[in-house]
This record gives sequence, structure tokens and C-alpha cells, in this order.
Amino acid sequence: MPVPKFSSRVLELLRLGFSWFILCSFPQNQAKTDAPDDSPSRADRRAVPYLWRMTDHSTPMTDAGVFTSWLRRMLYSLATDSDTHTPCGDCTGCCRSSNFIHIHPDEKAALRAIPKTLTFPAPGAPKGTRLLGYDAEGRCPLLSDLGCTIYDARPRTCRIYDCRAFAAAGLIPGTATDHPVGRKVGTWRFSYPTSHDKKCHQAVVAAARFLEEKADLFPGRKPPADPAQRTILALKVHRVFLERQSDPDRVASIVEASSRFEAKREALILRKEISPRRFR
Repeated sequence: MPVPKFSSRVLELLRLGFSWFILCSFPQNQAKTDAPDDSPSRADRRAVPYLWRMTDHSTPMTDAGVFTSWLRRMLYSLATDSDTHTPCGDCTGCCRSSNFIHIHPDEKAALRAIPKTLTFPAPGAPKGTRLLGYDAEGRCPLLSDLGCTIYDARPRTCRIYDCRAFAAAGLIPGTATDHPVGRKVGTWRFSYPTSHDKKCHQAVVAAARFLEEKADLFPGRKPPADPAQRTILALKVHRVFLERQSDPDRVASIVEASSRFEAKREALILRKEISPRRFR
């Protein structure tokens, strides 16, 4: 059988095709292939568009956990005044953000650990509540170069504080470049193994935006203007935004959801019968 003859042009095309096959069949840079990708995915950017635009993307991202798992634990901590176990690492941003820390009368360990000269009565708060201030640089006076000097006896406010809440709501205190907490918030990255995780995150973001942009629709007491308080309220009422509603109906649902959360909180305080799984 005669050997088929091909023109030089056909042979060149065959050679290029074989080279392309080899190139696509074997990884050229295994180290690069195995390296973790810290850049937020398109899904992450769609979930929290405002946070994406405000974040300094040159900073490595930090794993914030599965969103719905974090949300359930956070709501439970808010309802029980329990520790959020935030993975702070070596960050002390919240200790350097000019925050006044409320210390309630029942926080005996914190009151014993903190020199009374550093606190003063909290205006408008129940009798016995005291405030811990900050120094001229905005630092907590109990913060040292090695961290909190009373960490095991730190106030309840510090135990509950979790700056991932700002990332969940798509908010950053100040800006991502000039605020100690803002710089950390901009690095948190939640994961979304299910579509429900994404929907819940989008609901929290939508709740925070609604509370800010539609504040005039609320009768009587308006939603909190403070970003931190607005963030916490958005977490509590996020389920309202999992369904479509008109603005007036949504306002009524938010008020009802907030009241329902506080009722759960009271029940837990009185009977201690609510488990973390009840907060979804």
C-alpha cells in the first residue's frame, strides 16, 4: 500500500495540532496549579458587591467559614451573650478603634480585673453599668504589645464582638484603608458550599441596605444609624429578605422578626432551653 503524501502545509498543521494536544494534556506548572487561590470568586463578588468594591484586594483573604454555619453561631452568641470565638489571629483592630466598652453589673470578673480608675458610670444605662474608655491614640488602656492583658476576664462586649458581621452585611467601618477594623473586615472571605449559603448572605446584605435606605418608612423609632447596630439588626431580621415583599410589608415583617428574636433571647435567658440550631 503506497504511503500517502502530504503537502508541507498539511504536515505543519498536523505538527502544531499534536503540540497543542501535548500542551493541554500535561500541567506545565504544578506549583502554580496547587497554590491556593485567595482572590474572591465571581460568586463572592455577586454576594456582597459593595464589600468587593471597598476591599483592598492586594491583602490576602482570610477564611471566615461557611456562611450559614457562622450566621447560626453568631445569632446564638447575640442571644446568649456568649463568646463568638472569632479567629482574630494577631489582629487587635477592635482594641484600637476608639471604642467605649460597656461593662454590666453582673460581669463580676471583668469589674474585678479592670482598675476602677479606668471606668466611669455609663450615661443612660442601668445602675452599675460602667464604661471603659480609650487613650489618646484610640487604644484600649488594657491592650499591651502582647495583646489583651485581661483576656480571660474581658468584658462581655469584647467576647461577643465579631468583625465578620460587617463583612456579612457588606459594610466596612470607615474605609478599608484607614480604620483598624476596616482593614481586617476587608480580608474576610466566606464560603458558600450550597446555594442557601449565598441566598442567606445576599439577604443579610439586602437587610442592611434596606435599613439604611428605607429608614423613613419605619413608624416611630427609626432603625439604628450606627453601622455596628444596623449590622446586628440586619443579622437578626435577614430571613425577611429571603422572600419578595412590598416595602410596607417588609417593614412590618422586620419589626415582627426583631421582636421575635428578642422573645427567643428572653426565653433563653429565663429557661436556657434554646439550642444554637434554633437560630437560622
